[in-house]
Amino acid sequence: MDVSAARCVCGYDSELRAALPVSAEKAAMEGSPRRSKRRGPFIAFTVIAVILLAGAAVFWSSRDAVRKEVETGGADHLAPAVAPAPPPARPEGVVATTPVEADRAQAEAERKAAELKAAEEKAAAEKAAAEKKAAREKAAAEKVAAEKKAQEKAAAEKLAREKAAAEKAAREKAAAEKAAQKKAAQEKAAQKKAAEEKAAAEKATREKAAAEKAAREKAAQEKAAAEKAALDPRVLKHGKMPVRVPQDIYYAPVLAHLKKNSSSPVDIDIKECTEVFYTDGGWLVGCDWWFRSKTGELASDSKWFVISHDAVVNMY
Repeated sequence: MDVSAARCVCGYDSELRAALPVSAEKAAMEGSPRRSKRRGPFIAFTVIAVILLAGAAVFWSSRDAVRKEVETGGADHLAPAVAPAPPPARPEGVVATTPVEADRAQAEAERKAAELKAAEEKAAAEKAAAEKKAAREKAAAEKVAAEKKAQEKAAAEKLAREKAAAEKAAREKAAAEKAAQKKAAQEKAAQKKAAEEKAAAEKATREKAAAEKAAREKAAQEKAAAEKAALDPRVLKHGKMPVRVPQDIYYAPVLAHLKKNSSSPVDIDIKECTEVFYTDGGWLVGCDWWFRSKTGELASDSKWFVISHDAVVNMY
């Protein structure tokens, strides 16, 4: 419903009063009875005319609105169907139109309903056609995709076969090369082994001869030393003179004595020892060594040791 038309219908009395001059309104309100009687039919006619004009305005405005809705719905076939708008409410005080106008309004409403229904059917048909077209396009696209997939699969299988054949040939070639290398390596290893065995036999012969020579020399030296020691009164009294071992670092009797009298034998480490001196009490040597104390700290000490018959008999 048009707002201006409703405003015209609902507020016709106020607008009519606003349109009349102030003097005429005052005369209408306060005039003489004779003047009021003359103007009464004119006012009634004016009111009826205004009411009829308002009804016509409402009718034409609703007709234009329905036409716009039909045109809008026909342009967009995908738009949902819109139910026909209910007829506008009749304002209070508006007198019903004539039968001819009522029939005309009913015919117009039926025409609009038919147009709306036709627009809805057209939209439904266009939607169905679009769906059918989309289905055909989808089926065609799926067919093309299936053919492309089949071609890709065949190409992939062919490529896989060619790759497998190439890999097989490469493996066979590598195996042949490996076998040849293995055979050459075995022959080289056999030659190397024979040369090593020959060199080892020659070395063993030389070492055996050297060992036999050294044994003979050592035996001769020991025999000479024994003969000499037998004549030395110091050897007769305190045994053989101690000898530093290994690499001339310490004396075996001193190390044995320190380990025997230490709380941590594994931590004894002799740094150095002096030459051997002879005393009436025995063979005298001096040594410096590292040891671990009872508290776990590393410490050093130096002592003189008196050795007799390969044993420490005194320490100071």
